[in-house]
Amino acid sequence: MNDEEKQIIYELAKATKKTDLQKRRFYMVYNVGPNAKEHNTYKKVASFYECSTGAIRSSIMNVVVALYHLPEDKFSVLENILKKYEK
Repeated sequence: MNDEEKQIIYELAKATKKTDLQKRRFYMVYNVGPNAKEHNTYKKVASFYECSTGAIRSSIMNVVVALYHLPEDKFSVLENILKKYEK
């Protein structure tokens, strides 16, 4: 993904009604946001937050579910980005 697409995903995730911690974990794993430097595994993020990989997965899935429930106009933007990389 290019930086513009990552920024769009960051803004969409930021607008969800999930906790800041859940969103930060999402940003770290998916390498989105202003301070994104590298893709991190669940294990790396779990080590950083001193928690289990299950806790990381749960946080990320909560944000992903919230993204799927965005209003149609916002979801279609996300869907177009995802379709571009499905191939």
